[in-house]
Amino acid sequence: MKRAFYILIVGLLLVLCSYSLTESSDDTSRDINQAICLGQYDRIAEYLAPEVMLGVQGVENSCPKEQVEQALKEFFKRNKPQQFLCTSGSSFVTGQLITSFGRSYKVDYTLKTIDNKEFITNFHVY
Repeated sequence: MKRAFYILIVGLLLVLCSYSLTESSDDTSRDINQAICLGQYDRIAEYLAPEVMLGVQGVENSCPKEQVEQALKEFFKRNKPQQFLCTSGSSFVTGQLITSFGRSYKVDYTLKTIDNKEFITNFHVY
């Protein structure tokens, strides 16, 4: 019974996430969410601001883009994504990353428009 309930909840979350990804007018967050789901750190790096506030399990540091890209590369190397369940806002996106090992992480990022292009200015993994 618990397993059926869990499968139902996960299925509903997947449908809601898929709906928000396909119906969202925000192409940037959709691209970033897909990259997170696939563990494509290099696609995420395309949207990083020159300086990003990076938070990993409660420790925050202001880091240059290159350092954040390297941190994402290492994170995805150790934690192969299986799915990313998201809730989008206009400039703040939050979601749950589930890895192939069954671990779950909360992922938040903030977008800011600079020179008519959206960039990630904050990226947190809990």
